[in-house]
Amino acid sequence: MKTFNIFLAFIGLVFCISCTKFEDVGSDLVSDGQFTIVTDTSLSVSYQNVERDSFLAFQIDSGTFTPTQHMVALFDDPIFGNTKYVMNSQLELALTSYNFEGAEFDSAFFYLAYDTTFTPYGNYNQTQTIDIYEIDSDLPNTIYTSDQHPYKNELLGSLTFIPAPNTYIEIDSTTSLDPHIKIPLNSTFGEKILSLDSATTSNVIDFTDAFNGLAIVPREGSFDGAIKFDISYSISGINIYYRQDDTTKLATMQFSNRVPHFNTVSHDLTGSIAEDIITNDVDNPEYLLLQPGNLGVKMTFDDLSTLQGKIINNAELVWEIAGHPQDDTATYDMPFDVFMTTNDNFGSRTYISDITNYLSDSQYRLFFVGLFQENTENTGAKLSYYMNITDQMQRIVDGIDENQLFIVNTPQDVNRIRRSVIYGPGISDAKLRPKIKISYSTIN
Repeated sequence: MKTFNIFLAFIGLVFCISCTKFEDVGSDLVSDGQFTIVTDTSLSVSYQNVERDSFLAFQIDSGTFTPTQHMVALFDDPIFGNTKYVMNSQLELALTSYNFEGAEFDSAFFYLAYDTTFTPYGNYNQTQTIDIYEIDSDLPNTIYTSDQHPYKNELLGSLTFIPAPNTYIEIDSTTSLDPHIKIPLNSTFGEKILSLDSATTSNVIDFTDAFNGLAIVPREGSFDGAIKFDISYSISGINIYYRQDDTTKLATMQFSNRVPHFNTVSHDLTGSIAEDIITNDVDNPEYLLLQPGNLGVKMTFDDLSTLQGKIINNAELVWEIAGHPQDDTATYDMPFDVFMTTNDNFGSRTYISDITNYLSDSQYRLFFVGLFQENTENTGAKLSYYMNITDQMQRIVDGIDENQLFIVNTPQDVNRIRRSVIYGPGISDAKLRPKIKISYSTIN
């Protein structure tokens, strides 16, 4: 039975690969002269750079969204201007039985484990400084990335370091700790926690009312790039050392999905090349822009009359990745993949059917693809994104879905940071413009 399943998987893969090419599929089922295959590359399509709605950052009421990876970032991109990610989090005491009566603060340390699967971004391989502040507002159960939550002016701790996201910290010959940073926190923080009575520390709601949480902020002028942390690692959290009854004791604070932890994100395009492109090249822009959480591209099919009543055999879109003269892709590199949705308003970001049909078994990259590839021909750019939209194109032609699509870095994930500059329809060299190629069948 196992051998038979492997055989079926192989046959399915062969069929999948063959159907991404322009083949005369099904022509032997109809008499000669009745069945026609047509390939059309002249379809009228409009492209527009669009600013995207906010993303969900955290939610624990109507639905649950509690990501465990969070970015800290600050950099000036040569194309997209200023980007800033602040990590915010409430924490809860590990035990409800802490009694801090008569406690004297000794020291406290905030541990943040690196997300070791994330490659730091930008000019990260240099000295960076992170500052810690207390959040100065109550946090709701639903939070968006564009929400800005103020924090108090007093600095609770800071760390200057060179990121080492893949360096394990050896304790002895047999023990090591996951890669992390260790930020010392001052007495203002420690004494506030130790001043809380048992009634407050024994209840997470009362505790988070008394202490709104911490903002982990990249310092202006002393941080350049992006680093991602993972709060699911056991080392992530806070250790508070104190003395009570002539004994040194330890209290720990931990991250939890019961209390908010999230990123707030700000993009400032002021004075940037992206601002100029969006403002001045509204129709048929020279460049198309993809930036996580901020910019995407709207694609509109202007006239589909030639496809009405037709069977779409294959529809593919190729985007040439631009070599903008002022870009720096060595430092601010592009994403390996892109996605496509039928809408991009908050709450209605639905993948196209070429993705959703295969999303559950993660096979959509075989069908939709959406990956960048090296161009083998000596035309166009060196790299391009390839997208197969056959099923979605049929739905649009049949009137099931609207005649528009949105190409984005990611529909929802707030922890992506790579961006892309694509050649648009207004670029002077026709070989670099977006290309769509549709093969359809008609029965005479």
